[in-house]
Order: sequence, then structure tokens, then C-alpha cells
Amino acid sequence: MQTPRSTVTSQQRQSRRAITILKIGKTAGPDEIPAETIKADTETAVNILHNLFEKIWEEENIPEDWKEGILIKLPKKGNLRDCSDYRGIMLLSVSGKVLNRILLERMKEAVDPKLRDQQAGFRRNRSCADQIANLRIIIEQSLEWKYPSISTSSTTRKRSTAWTTTTSDRNNGIQWTLLTQLDDLDFADDLALLSHKQSNMQNKTTHLVTISAGTGLKINLKKTGLMKINTTVQLPVTIGGEPIREVESFIYLGSVMDRQGGTDRDIKSRIDKAGAAFTMLKNIWASKNIRITTKLRILNSGYDLARRSKNSPESCSLEDCRRWPMFLTEGTTGLSK
Repeated sequence: MQTPRSTVTSQQRQSRRAITILKIGKTAGPDEIPAETIKADTETAVNILHNLFEKIWEEENIPEDWKEGILIKLPKKGNLRDCSDYRGIMLLSVSGKVLNRILLERMKEAVDPKLRDQQAGFRRNRSCADQIANLRIIIEQSLEWKYPSISTSSTTRKRSTAWTTTTSDRNNGIQWTLLTQLDDLDFADDLALLSHKQSNMQNKTTHLVTISAGTGLKINLKKTGLMKINTTVQLPVTIGGEPIREVESFIYLGSVMDRQGGTDRDIKSRIDKAGAAFTMLKNIWASKNIRITTKLRILNSGYDLARRSKNSPESCSLEDCRRWPMFLTEGTTGLSK
């Protein structure tokens, strides 16, 4: 049966958009076809891939090359002899990525209304910055109004599914509005559970572990921390009988959260990481064979990375803002030698 012309136009429009948003400068997959090749002539690529996608859709058969990838391991932190301190990236076929993007955009329209409001991972008009700002506001209001707050940050080990079970029928979160409570802040598999009471936090954690086990997820206890504010309760919160370690601060979506609130520790952490990276590049700074413009580009990229806080500028104190010029001055020391 012939596909209607309007449908074909719509499908081609989706293919064109998927090709347009492909990132360049990335390593090619097993087929060794980079994104630059496909983006060189978008219209030709749309026509070729559109016919191929139609055939795949009708036959329900994905090319075997698109099912394979090249796994690259990258050191993340800690002891490099420990496999858990590495993260992996998979190099996939760029043509397969175009098809995946089309399918993802179609599924988003159906899946998004079914997701909980607390879930911000990979959703339109949602971002890490929203969740980080919300958690900072909760911590700072807990300190300002002197009410107890208990936060648990955890990460799941498998990402085969998302936690979609709601606990709204239980009063074990924190008061968010006059009539509603906020139980958690989620971004994909990074969860921040919230509660005013230790007993409620334990019930919520146990409920999460039970539901997660039924869907193939497991809480990573090593990456889970418990932070208490304005409370003297010493009872631990446990997972499978093992207590969650209590911490003064934890990292949530790349930002440091601590009991004192604010962004001081987060900014210091970013500057320290950038400083350590620049120290490793001392041979580049001292090299006579590298142009000064190249050195400045490297410096500016690292400076922007350190300065790019996921918090709104209004949340930074005057002292925090003064640290950035000091960081830039220290980074340029010996640059022109």
C-alpha cells in the first residue's frame, strides 16, 4: 500500500531534523561513516535514509551493523586499576543514531504525559539546573526556617527502566505547598529522596528498594549518601540491613550539596578540579612549539568549564564571583614563557 504523500513529507521532515542536530567532531562507529559525511548534503542524505527507514519499518528488521558498537573505556576517578573507576562509551553507527532519534521523538509524545512531575531526566523544558536549584532551595529554607530535613541521594546500577511508582498516597515527603508534599527529585536514575522524619525516610527507602527490585533495578549503596539538617536523630536509614553512610555533603547531578547551603563548596570544587587539570598541562604551557593562541584556547575552554556552574548567577555570593578572576590569573601564570 502506498504511503500518503503528507505522511512521507512528515517522515522526511523528521529525518531532516534528526540529521541537523547530529553533533560533528565525534568519532565514527563501526561503519566508519562520520556525521560530517551525512551532513555534507542533507537533502541527499534525507532521501537515501528515508527509503532505508521505510524498509526497516515495513520489514521490522534492523541492520546488524547498527546493533553493534565499539566500547571505549575511559578513566573517571580513583584507582585506575579498579574497573569500577572507569566509565564506558559506545561508538555507534551514525545512520543508526538518526533512526534512534526519530523513534525517540515519536515516543516522547506518548511517554512524557505518563511520567511523574518529579522526573526531569531527558524531558522537554527540564534540565539538571532545575533539579539542582530545587534541592538548594529546600536546603536553604530548611536552614532559614529551622525545620528538619533528611535527604538521601542514590544512583541505580541498571538503567533498563525508570522508577515510575509514586508515593503520593503517603505523607512521608516534605511540605511543598499548603496541600501537597514533595517526595523526591529525580533525573533519570539519580534520585534525591526527601523527608522530615527518619521513620518516613526509612519507609520510603524500603519501598523504593522493593519496587526497584521488581523492575530490574538495584540501588548502588556505594553511591548513596544520607544528609540530615536540623535534626538530632541518630537512627540510621538502612538498605537491606546495611546502613546508608551519613555525609556532610554529597554530589547531586555534578553539583556539591552540603548542610551549610549556598554554593561555596561547589565553586571551590570546580576551581580545584580545573586547577588540577591545568597542572597536568604544564608541559603544554612551557612548550615553545605551541602557539600562544592555541594555549589561550585551551585555557579559555578550561576556564569556561570551571565557571559553568549549574546554579543561577543570583545564587552566587560576591566572594564567589571574585574567585573567578583569581583563577584566571593563576591559570595564565607562565603561559607566555
